[in-house]
Amino acid sequence: MKQDLLIWLCLPAIILQGLLVKELINEKEIVKEIKEVPQAQAVEKTVDNRVDKLTCFFDQYGSVLSSSADTFITAADKNNIDYRVIAAISFVESTACKHHIEGTNNCWGWGHGRIVFKSYDEAINVISERLAVSNYYRKWQADKEDYWKLAVVYNGGDQVKWHKDVVKTMEEIKLCR
Repeated sequence: MKQDLLIWLCLPAIILQGLLVKELINEKEIVKEIKEVPQAQAVEKTVDNRVDKLTCFFDQYGSVLSSSADTFITAADKNNIDYRVIAAISFVESTACKHHIEGTNNCWGWGHGRIVFKSYDEAINVISERLAVSNYYRKWQADKEDYWKLAVVYNGGDQVKWHKDVVKTMEEIKLCR
């Protein structure tokens, strides 16, 4: 009885070491059996704070795109692209819609900024899909972490600056709190 009590009192310390020692007592001898006990796995709750990061980013620049943060995430997930890339392009091309052709809902310089979209959300969805599936962007599609390959086909002007600015903006979004 005392041995059983001692085992139960020591059990938490023994379990923490990853071992469970169970003493089986029969009339003539004490038999010790050692069994591996799986360590408690730290439950990592993944928090999707991408909407918050985009909202934070657009809010700090007073952008109308803040209300489309959910659309950026949905379009990125659907098209298997980084959620920050379309947002970053909007910032580089039009300072997140501050400088674009009025009435076009085109903050991405798409078609030299002349293509008209019904809404910002439509633009986000269409451009995300085109980047993901159009043959025009096939080199970037093969390596979506290489934004230089995107800069070469997306931007007809200063590709070095555009690339640097997109990557810098993506990092700014990532760090936004």
